[in-house]
Amino acid sequence: MGEAQRRLTEGSKVVTVDLTAPVLSIMKGDRDVLTKETISGLTPDQTATSKAVRLAISAVVQASFPQGMAKADRRIWSAWLEVLEEEETVTVAMPWAQAEWLKKLLSKEDLKLQPSLAQWCDALEDYLEKLYPTVGDR
Repeated sequence: MGEAQRRLTEGSKVVTVDLTAPVLSIMKGDRDVLTKETISGLTPDQTATSKAVRLAISAVVQASFPQGMAKADRRIWSAWLEVLEEEETVTVAMPWAQAEWLKKLLSKEDLKLQPSLAQWCDALEDYLEKLYPTVGDR
């Protein structure tokens, strides 16, 4: 766990996020590109999903902050970057606030993304919404 992850986790409710769990529709051409190099220990489908989720998360954050981030957002994004850079790690325990931050970005009505990412982002938002009950009392 990186320093940013550690700071966010202290004293908060923790949820487990699985980057291979969202149900994505990945077109054959995209799947071929995403699975050119598989991730050790994962099936080609899990590799494609994990990489597509990482791409979707990065695209959502870039689109949400075209003018840059305030300090509070930078702290949460730093923790996400630690998760995203570890390609072999697909299941991550993180504070609910970190997952909720991404869910809020995904749910913005005015968020403008590439059309090719629409289904991936919707599936990721649905997945994060389903994690909420696992957090327990807030």
